[in-house]
Amino acid sequence: MKVLMVIDRYIPIWGGAENQLRQLIAPLVNMGCEISVVTRRWKRNMRRDDFVDGIPVHRVGLPGTNAFSTLIYTISLVLYLIKKGKTANVIHTHGAAALGAVGSLCARITRTSNIALIGTAGRITKLNKNIIGRMILELFKKSDAIICLSNEIGKELEDIGASSHRIFRIGNAVDAERFRPLNEDERRSWRVRRGFGPKDPIIVFSGRLVYRKGLDMLLAAWPKITASHSSAHLIILGSGKNQPDTIEEEMRQKVIKDGIINATFEGEVSSADSYFGIADILALPSRKEGLPNVLLEAMSSELASVCFRIGGVTDLIENGQTGLLVPAGDIVAFSNAIINLLDDQIKRKIIGKQARHYVATRHRLEQIAGEYFTVYGLIQPKRG
Repeated sequence: MKVLMVIDRYIPIWGGAENQLRQLIAPLVNMGCEISVVTRRWKRNMRRDDFVDGIPVHRVGLPGTNAFSTLIYTISLVLYLIKKGKTANVIHTHGAAALGAVGSLCARITRTSNIALIGTAGRITKLNKNIIGRMILELFKKSDAIICLSNEIGKELEDIGASSHRIFRIGNAVDAERFRPLNEDERRSWRVRRGFGPKDPIIVFSGRLVYRKGLDMLLAAWPKITASHSSAHLIILGSGKNQPDTIEEEMRQKVIKDGIINATFEGEVSSADSYFGIADILALPSRKEGLPNVLLEAMSSELASVCFRIGGVTDLIENGQTGLLVPAGDIVAFSNAIINLLDDQIKRKIIGKQARHYVATRHRLEQIAGEYFTVYGLIQPKRG
């Protein structure tokens, strides 16, 4: 079975969606899928034809982030999918509804099948507010299968009249072997190499440095946390590169201007599992999410997580059992929840163990890949 994976960003650009696709490819290949990836060529030094983990990756369009580059990327993507779609069994898009609409259009033209995965809540609702957006959604709704990551996204699909028989509820996957708790010797050795004390509390934030991920709210909460635990460290993973709503530079300046202590920007990393392995708490202050990969990875690593009560987060976290939930946007409650976990090591460890058990039984990589493989078999190409 030949599958064309379509995603706006891919390795060496790191993020939740990119890592999710990268993880899923290996078990799908083991199940008999022949996979190639098509993505956007964001920078001039990115090869048009490349291999990542032995999988062919083709990058289309012109380098850059302006409107003209985006237009050329869209046209190039359509032409490429029409050419390659004629010999593929499935066109599988990952990301926004607009990308799903492109996949749907090309599948109609090439008489193949398509799957559209929506990664974040709120985008469908935003598109539905204008005529161009509604036209995109009409094409998107014709997808042979729509992957719904969370209950919130499912409600948005229901609101635009997507056919229930086209919607499949498949969660994100996590590699529980990679994202695992480290033993005490491993934690101590890693911490020493990074310059942390063996008992220093470490809180980690991981995600794109954009407005919806809420780093600004975490930094607003951080001074209260360090006032209570002066040796606490905040490790910030991710960047805002190539993001139209980046807040990275603004946040870096805020740390300097406000004299925020013990907050370190690590940038994009390929080894988030190592950071999760030595950390004590995940801070997830997002304003909007689908079914956050970073939360699954932290839970698999036995981290206790503090999150705002939003969208797909509530699909994963049972308050007080697999993490802590606080009212969305309540910075004081967010800081108090982190302090609560820092004060109570036993509670923190119990929540971490329960979190790992939850994802190990419901979001294993092989299990989720198997669900996708089943959907691939259900949607047959329309060629006669």
